[in-house]
Amino acid sequence: MNTNLKKVEFVLNLRSAGIINTHLLNTMERVPREAFISENFAKYAYDDIALPIECSQTITKPTIVALMTEALDINKRCKILEIGTGSGYQTAILANLGRRVYSVERETALFESARTILTQLKINNVTLINDDGAVGLEAQAPFDRIIVTAALEETRSSPES
Repeated sequence: MNTNLKKVEFVLNLRSAGIINTHLLNTMERVPREAFISENFAKYAYDDIALPIECSQTITKPTIVALMTEALDINKRCKILEIGTGSGYQTAILANLGRRVYSVERETALFESARTILTQLKINNVTLINDDGAVGLEAQAPFDRIIVTAALEETRSSPES
């Protein structure tokens, strides 16, 4: 199946998952998901599945990316904080919808890969930070929207005596 047909099927799948924001649908159709995965998995780029990336991580399946993004209700004035850059795919979607994206990634290999891809795609309204995003990004606060796309370890405080 050629790429254009796969993209049509991709958008129809997003619509059938309940995504109604046409700006988001158009953005997800335009952002080349295959750029964020290895060539070995390129033929699956527009399937609704998570795919492996570096550091034993995955690129989130498109319907989840769309549902999370739609829930943010982003407009062109939004300043967005993303915790967990990963491949940079969600970052690219956010950047096409909002004014500015600050994305924090603790894995250096993922940070560098995402930075390279976003630069190649000429997405210039993103600031990537190679750090642990568990504490947020106070230096750039406040944010209009915040999204956590990474798994965080649970920390428990000891009960007070």
